[in-house]
Parts: sequence; structure tokens; C-alpha cells
Amino acid sequence: MACHHEAERNIRLADELVYTNPDSSLALLRQIDTASLSSPSSRAYYALMWTQSAFRANHFDLASDSLARAAYDYYSQHGNDREKLVRSMIYLGLREENNGDSESAMSWYKKAESMADTTDYRNLGQINLRIGEAIAMHNHFLNTEELHRYEKALHYYNKVGDTLQIIYCLLGTGALYRNYGIDSAKHNLLEAYHLSKAINNTKLCARSLEFLSRGYLKDSLCETSKEIALHCINKYPNEERTIDAHYDAACAYALLGNNDSAMYYLNAASQQESDKNDVERSALKMFCMKIIAENQGDFLKSVQINEQREHLNDSLRESQVLHRILDIDYQESHKMTDSLLYEQKMKRGILFIVLVLIILAASFIIYLMKRHEQERVSTLMRHVEELANERESLQQSNDRIQQKGMTFNKRLTELLSAYHGLCGRIIDMSTSMPEKVFLKKFKEEISSFTQREEFLKELQKYIDEHNDNALEKLFKQHPDLSSKERGLIILTAWQMRSANIAVCLDIPSENTIRGMRKRLSDKLSLPVPLADYLKEIIKNVPTL
Repeated sequence: MACHHEAERNIRLADELVYTNPDSSLALLRQIDTASLSSPSSRAYYALMWTQSAFRANHFDLASDSLARAAYDYYSQHGNDREKLVRSMIYLGLREENNGDSESAMSWYKKAESMADTTDYRNLGQINLRIGEAIAMHNHFLNTEELHRYEKALHYYNKVGDTLQIIYCLLGTGALYRNYGIDSAKHNLLEAYHLSKAINNTKLCARSLEFLSRGYLKDSLCETSKEIALHCINKYPNEERTIDAHYDAACAYALLGNNDSAMYYLNAASQQESDKNDVERSALKMFCMKIIAENQGDFLKSVQINEQREHLNDSLRESQVLHRILDIDYQESHKMTDSLLYEQKMKRGILFIVLVLIILAASFIIYLMKRHEQERVSTLMRHVEELANERESLQQSNDRIQQKGMTFNKRLTELLSAYHGLCGRIIDMSTSMPEKVFLKKFKEEISSFTQREEFLKELQKYIDEHNDNALEKLFKQHPDLSSKERGLIILTAWQMRSANIAVCLDIPSENTIRGMRKRLSDKLSLPVPLADYLKEIIKNVPTL
């Protein structure tokens, strides 16, 4: 007797847990010794709870027909517990549905609905959800009765707060809403996703995201569909529905024109697929391959794939296991072909315009380069004219130095001679060759005058020997001067003209020389211009 009471307690406890923790409910029932169940009511209650717990825990193999029938037979003969009778009818319907007889299942659900009390929210929710899913198995297009059933089920489950069943209702309505607009589907499917995350059900999380991704794909919102599919793939890689997310990502990439990524996810989906004969996935795969062929301009292959796809979809329409989540309708496919032809025409036009613009831009750049070259040559010719005038002055200065007995050392004399020769060669070239050739030769002559640094050192040494090391002292006071700034100071101290300095230091123009002198005056904090200051500290240098 004590064993009987304990068994009944465990059955009642299993009933309390079956909606929140069906695995624990089933574990409690496993502990019961059925021989201790002495009364018919206890055996009927045990049979009902075993069947219900097995279904709720997804152990369909444990939910035998005999137990479900035994519970129904008892409660139909003893009308004192209508709620349990309704439950037994629901699970008899589930047994029939699990055996593939959806007609018989629908009959049981309708019978249970007629017997249920109006306040029996949980069973009414279950009945409406099962009827909605049964209708979905037979209809590809939007069915108002199915939508009505899902909405009623959602209403009832909200009253009892059964989160798991609420998620199933949201998934059902979301899949239906998706057929005529993504906004309502988005609301329900996102809510299903967040609730699935809250109860840590990765299977339903993946299903929510994949349903949503397919909805955006159906509405041609390919970028959004791709992002959601990728999130599903990365977040829930081991769930069955993630295979469909791979197909969604492949189609989205194909519609966006990225064939490489489309093929990658298509191959990944094919490798993971357990049932290679899944006709719905095959149809989606063919659609994706058709878009890839169109992207590649292979319209013959596109037509061949489309013929195979239409034939496959004909067989899908006749299949009772067709899910309404059929891929993208035919209009999208035909629209893609016309769109691609128009896009190719537009691309050729744009390419021609871009080519013309490139030619015009290149012509303008060449014109600017020629103009710049002419200005450069013109500037050099002015320098050459000045050099021609200065050449004679340089020779006269050397003669005066000789007459006054102020002799340079041998190395400096050689360097002055080399510089004098450079000026002469430049002048000769400017009159004997075309401008373009002269410009090239001028650069070569200047770059080959490697003795410039030695010349400046020797010249500084000469000036310092006759002026109490004035330049050396100045450079020690300002160690941050650059080599070009030192050269400018040395040549200015020797009173060389700006045109000669420009050639000697390889500076583009004498205007640059004047600017450099002004900046040097500021840098050295001189009270007077640089040339005047150097004249004050350098006395023993002949004027050039």
C-alpha cells in the first residue's frame, strides 16, 4: 500500500514537471514499479504521463500506441476528469502524426478541441498549435485558418506562460507572415530567437535565425539575409537548421554577385547535409547555381538548371511534407534574368564612358607635363644667359686675385677651374642642342659635378685662413645648419652672384636663393640681411 501511494506521488510530481522539465518527469516515471499501481485510475494516469513526458522530452520511440490508447479508454469511460481525457486525445493525435497519418491526427485534435473546457488554456494552446502545424504540412501558400490557429495557440500559451510552446507559435506565425511581408515576420521571429536564447535552446535559436534569413531572402533583402545567415552559421554550427542557413547565405551571396562566396557556402551545405535526397534543399541549391551561371553570363547553363528546378518544384508541390518555407518564387528568378541583361548593357556603357574619361585625363596630364617642362627649360635658359654674363666676370676676378698676389692653394684653384668649366659647358649646350635634349644634358652635367662639396670645403678653408676663422666660428654657434645652408653662406661670403650659386648648389632658381637667405637671416637672428652681415665679418675676399 505504501508503494502504491509513493508511486501516485511520483506520478503527480511528474505531472507538475512535464511542462517545465520533461526529462526529469520521465526519470521519475522510470523509477515507478508498475506492479505497485493497483488501481485502474493510477495505471491510466501513469500511461498518460509516460506518453506525454516521452513526447515533451522528444523520446518519440518511448511513446507507445498502447499506453496512449489505455489512457484514453479509461478517461473516456470515466467522465470525472475531462482535462486528462483531452490530453489523452492530443497525444493519440501526436502518435498518429508521428506515424505519418496526418488525417487521423487532425481528427483527434478536433475531437479534443470539442471536449476541452474554455479555461483549459494549456490544452487549447496545444490543440491549436498541432492543428496549425498539421495544416502547414498540406499547404504551400498562405492559409488563413493556419494563421488563425497559430495566433489562438499563442494567445492561450501566453496565458499559462509556457515559453517553449510560445516559441513554437511565434515560429509558426513568423513563417506565415513571411509570405506577404517581412516586418511582421521579423517581430515574431526575433522574439522567438530572444526567448530561445533565454531558455538556452540552441536548436530553436538556429531555427529562428534561419526562418528570418529566408524571409529577408524572399523579400530580396539579400544583404540582411546574408548577415543573419552568417550569424546563425557562426553561432550555432552544430544545429540541423544551420545547414539551411548555409543555403540561405549561398543564395544571398549569389544574388549580390559574389560567386566565390556563394560556391563556398553551397559546398559547405552539401557536405553537412545528412539527407542527400532532400528535394527542398535540392531546389534551393539549383536556384543558387542558376544565379551563379547568370552572374557568369552563361545563360545556356542557367536555362538548363532552371528546367531541372521547375521539374523538381513540380514534384515538391505534390509532396505532403512540403514546408511553406519554399525558397524564392519564380518571379524573382525571371526578374533576375532581365535585370542581368540590362546590367550588362549598362556596364558596357559605363565602361565606354570611363575609358573616354581616362583618355581625356591622360591627355590633360601630358599637356601639364609638357607645360611644366617648357617652364623649366625657360627658367634654365634665363640662368644660362646670366651665366654667360657672369662667366667673364668670374675670369676677371681670378685675374685680379692673381694681380694682388692673393694666391689660392692648388686644390681650390683646380676646383674653381672645374666650376668655370661647368659653366662654360652649360652655356655651350644651351646654344647647340634642342630644348628637350638640353634639359636632359643639363641634369646630367649637374649631377656629375661631384666635386661640389670639396669645392665648398676648400673655399671655406681659404676664407677662414684670411679672416680669423670667421665662418668656422659662425658654424660652431649654429650646429643645426644643413649642408645646403652652409654652402649658401660660404658662397655668399665669397660674394658669388645668385645665378652662379643656384648652379653650384643645384637649386632651381635664384628666387629660391633669395628666399633661403631671408630665412637664414631669421634663423641666425641677424640684425641685418645675411649678405650685409657676411661683408662685415669677411674682409679679405675679392669682390666677384
